[in-house]
Amino acid sequence: MCSLLEVHRSGFYAWLKSPQSQRDIENQALTTQIKKSFVESGGQYGSPRIAQQLRDSGITVGENRVAKLMREANLNANLARGMSLPNLTNNDALETQQSLSRKMKPNLIWVADITYVETYEGWLYLAVVIDVFSSRVVGWSMCNRLDNRLVNQALSKALEIREPRSQVVVYNELEKHQTDSEYQHFLAIHNLSSSHRHKDLVIDNNVTQQFFSALNDEHVCHQRYTSRVQAKQDLRQYIEEFYNAVRVNDGLGFCSPVEYESLCQNISRLP
Repeated sequence: MCSLLEVHRSGFYAWLKSPQSQRDIENQALTTQIKKSFVESGGQYGSPRIAQQLRDSGITVGENRVAKLMREANLNANLARGMSLPNLTNNDALETQQSLSRKMKPNLIWVADITYVETYEGWLYLAVVIDVFSSRVVGWSMCNRLDNRLVNQALSKALEIREPRSQVVVYNELEKHQTDSEYQHFLAIHNLSSSHRHKDLVIDNNVTQQFFSALNDEHVCHQRYTSRVQAKQDLRQYIEEFYNAVRVNDGLGFCSPVEYESLCQNISRLP
């Protein structure tokens, strides 16, 4: 073996007996924590978010070191084909959301929109209502066909979950296409106000597109739904258990929407 490796016998045995370096030991421990975060995120977190999670837990580590250890452990985040990470220095949407969040409180502005998901049985339409304050999905509804009432149903769920004490401004991406009075009547009887009545209000409607991008690029593109029922169960779980509660948001200081709201609530209680 020594002749094959072209090393001295004494040096070879000394190397065998030498203990691991402190750096190697630390890297092994870090890799264990990295794998844990990676698995808990469903394979969706890359080095920036995992590094931030480790720092939040009290571990001092840089993003470059995490990226190196992830490469060595063959941990690759599930990004859709052709998808690139956002350029945070030029991402105006995140800056807008951060500035808005500092000036707002929960249940002031909700944004509603609709997307669709493919299943073997056909399309499944998903309407969501997102609180601009925290990017939290506060209401959702799913249906086999595109129906104007889908947004109303999502808003009903949002009202049930949030129980707002004052009027909420609602920005609905599809409102300009809804010519009937049913939607406006729904807003009126539930103390909701259309954003079109607030021309001076700056609303970041990118929160729904950010959610749809995360949903499609990080999750749905890796699924194969054999039925609409299966898709409904999976999407509900993604929203409740992962997107709202676990997935960190760059624009919220690497907090999840639930964590961000809790943090802001605790700060507001300070004297």
